[in-house]
Amino acid sequence: MKYLDVAQTAAAAIDRDRDKARAGFDAAMRKYGSEPIAQDIAFMRGQLELRAGDAASATEAFKKALELSPGGRAHFGLAQAAFLAGDTRRRARSSTPPSPQPRSTARRCSCARRWPGPRGVTTPPRSRP
Repeated sequence: MKYLDVAQTAAAAIDRDRDKARAGFDAAMRKYGSEPIAQDIAFMRGQLELRAGDAASATEAFKKALELSPGGRAHFGLAQAAFLAGDTRRRARSSTPPSPQPRSTARRCSCARRWPGPRGVTTPPRSRP
C-alpha cells in the first residue's frame, strides 16, 4: 500500500518515538521527495521537531516545506520555531515579497473602533472580578 510507511512514521511521531520517526521521515523524504506528499512529510517533520523542542531542526524542516509548498502553513511553522528559539523580535524572512501598498492606519488599528459607550468612551469598561 502506497504511503503506508509514511503513516507508520506519523504514528511513531504521535507515540513520541522520536528516533524512529526522524529516521522514518528521512527515509520517506528520500523515497517520495518528488511526489506531492513530500510537503506533508516536511510539515510532519517540523511538527515533530517542535514537540521535541529542537528549534533549529524545526526551522530546517519548515524551510523545506516552504520550498515545496509556499504558503501560510509553512510560515506559521517557521514562526513557531522562531518563538521556540526565543527569537520573537526577528522579522519573518520569507520568499513572499512585501505588499507594494502600505496599509492605512485605520486598517492596522481596526481594534481601536469606537465603543458606543457613555460620553464618548472609546473602550469598553473592564469587568471586575
